[in-house]
Amino acid sequence: MRILAIRGKNLASLKGEFEVALNKAPLQQAGLFAITGHTGSGKSTLLDAMCLALFDKIPRLLGTSHVKVGRRDEKENQRIGSNDVGSIMSRGTASAYAEVDFVGLDKHCYQARWEIKRARNNISGRLQKQSLTFKNLSTEEIIGQNKSDTLEQISDRIGLTFEQFRRSVLLAQGDFSAFLKAKSDERSSLLERITGTEIYSQLSIAAYRQFQEEDRLLKNIQEKMNLEIPLQDNERNDLKITIAELEENIQVSQSTIKNYRTLLQWHEDKTILDKECHEIKSTLVALKTKQSQQEPLKKELKKILSVQKLRPYIQQLDELEKHQKIVVQQFNAAKNKSKIECGNEKKLINRVALAQVQLISARKQHEKAAPVLIQARAIDTKLDLIKKSYLSKDARCQPTCRIFLNLSLWGLCPQTPKVFLQG
Repeated sequence: MRILAIRGKNLASLKGEFEVALNKAPLQQAGLFAITGHTGSGKSTLLDAMCLALFDKIPRLLGTSHVKVGRRDEKENQRIGSNDVGSIMSRGTASAYAEVDFVGLDKHCYQARWEIKRARNNISGRLQKQSLTFKNLSTEEIIGQNKSDTLEQISDRIGLTFEQFRRSVLLAQGDFSAFLKAKSDERSSLLERITGTEIYSQLSIAAYRQFQEEDRLLKNIQEKMNLEIPLQDNERNDLKITIAELEENIQVSQSTIKNYRTLLQWHEDKTILDKECHEIKSTLVALKTKQSQQEPLKKELKKILSVQKLRPYIQQLDELEKHQKIVVQQFNAAKNKSKIECGNEKKLINRVALAQVQLISARKQHEKAAPVLIQARAIDTKLDLIKKSYLSKDARCQPTCRIFLNLSLWGLCPQTPKVFLQG
């Protein structure tokens, strides 16, 4: 178990909310530290808050006094016993709580909370029963169904009862002497729980059982030895001589075995070498056969190598042939293009001749139409003059003028076109 934080509100001399965070700086890296202060400053109240949240008990309120305490103006049924944990609530307050965050034996983080308040949250109200809540900080799961079950769950996660916690972990207000005066078996159990050395008790038990088993086997061997009758001296000497002879025979046999093993290894090596030699001979015969089959190719290769000197000239000849083909293709293309251009030239000559004929004809027609065009321009001028004279008169007495021009005569005959005026 490891305490992470202690919180509370309105507990004895510690009015208002307070918190001691052991898992944060500066206390997280402090290691060993002391809680000091004047009498009544709240040193023991911090330990009381931890006990309230974990066990709903306070070490200094373990007596059996039936005296009730309270204000003079309070009724008898509103007062509480001097040993009641509710008496730790600061005077003049309507609620109080104690809260502890810790790491349990299963390495999970938990939060235990003890809370008490007056009816209607009023300082003059009747004091209600205290409540306990216990939850897993990682999953926010509430553990425990009622008060007794919650206390049991907390004790299981801590691994200590209230008495063991008070005498080992807390040791407040001179309780160290109580730990020293505890029974030996109780101190041993406490120390094992505090230091986590339960394994040594298990090892001690296992060693003791192993000792008993080995002691039993030793006694059985000793009993068997006691049942054996010792030999006489002459029988013992005969056995020694027999043993020496047997040891000598063993040495000779071992030497013979070694020689046979060497000979056997030689035969095994010979067999392996004979097999490899046979495989090599077979491979050699196959290679010779293949070599004889490659003789024609060898001759052909010699011929090829002999003409390798002519390879540059052959390559040059090939390049010249390729170049000749390209030149022939270009010549043929130019020849075809020349033929096409000759055909186009003849067509152009014919078109030029035709255009010259048409030009001569057009000139002749223009010369014929010239007098008619001159007359037409004169008529256009006269028409413009007549139109202007009629438009300048009064619109009411202006005669309707219709001019009909026989346009079909224009360009068809050199006569003057007819003009008809109607009014």
